[in-house]
Amino acid sequence: PGVAMRLAGLFVVCASSTALRLPTRRDILASSLGGASLATTQAALGAVISAPFCEQGQGAGCDELAGDSRLLRELQEKSSAKREERDRASLERYNFNNFSDYFAAGFPPRRLVRHADGTFEALTDAEIDAGLKAGKIGRGSFGTGWTNYAGRNPFYFIEGDDAAAT
Repeated sequence: PGVAMRLAGLFVVCASSTALRLPTRRDILASSLGGASLATTQAALGAVISAPFCEQGQGAGCDELAGDSRLLRELQEKSSAKREERDRASLERYNFNNFSDYFAAGFPPRRLVRHADGTFEALTDAEIDAGLKAGKIGRGSFGTGWTNYAGRNPFYFIEGDDAAAT
């Protein structure tokens, strides 16, 4: 004989008095929302996903978001102007953080040395020492944190304006 219990608004029928089936999250969601509410929720999520967006001051939704606010329009323009610089810095951070360990584990181990244009070159310690002695490579600082990314790169090539200053 089965035992019927009411748990979280659901009837749970057990084969014996010792077995108990707990409702899943899906059971609870279905009993509390009902089918029509779930469809409405999915439609609302679809509307959010397909809505015009404004990212870094660019996109079809920027005008709508700013409305008549001059301040918001100015902030969107500033954000848009700095987008390329932030994208470049993000790519540099990604390359340095992800490839430093990869090259350090190779044989022979190599370190990333940053060019002025933001690209990196993997050099051995002997090549770095020779570059330091020749004045072609400089030592960076060991800063910390997300905002001081450029300071965490220990070596950089001295080229362009840096070479003229030395």
